[in-house]
Amino acid sequence: MSRELTIKERKFAELVVELGNQSEAYRQAYDVTDKNGEWIKVKASQLVKKDNISITINELKQQTAQKHQIDRDWIVQKYIGMVETFEEIKRLMHQDKLTKNDKEKIYAMANSGLLKGSDAKGALDSLAKMLGMNEPEKIEQRQEITINVKRNRD
Repeated sequence: MSRELTIKERKFAELVVELGNQSEAYRQAYDVTDKNGEWIKVKASQLVKKDNISITINELKQQTAQKHQIDRDWIVQKYIGMVETFEEIKRLMHQDKLTKNDKEKIYAMANSGLLKGSDAKGALDSLAKMLGMNEPEKIEQRQEITINVKRNRD
């Protein structure tokens, strides 16, 4: 049976969820004066491995996701939307005859600073990771090796 969290442990768990950084969460929750100590990573990692803290962090993450109505499907749809917007910009830019409306769209999308090619690539990379597509392909190889050992006996 896991014990209740201390005030500092609870604060640490909340900050891990809020900041997404275990070391910074440790610094803030435990009011660390030596901000650059390598030991902070070790202590933060040890705390996260404790069952009661790990469970609390997961519960807080779930509560936050539910509160904001964020789930895997929502994230996937947003990433797909980013890629589709970028593809639409590319499509419009390669047309010979553009309508005034098309020119306005291109100008608005290209100059908004909201979406760049690197954003679309990042979205695709994140989608691939979420869907498990960038794990290395496993190829089974077998090879027989014969070793002949000659012994010199007197």
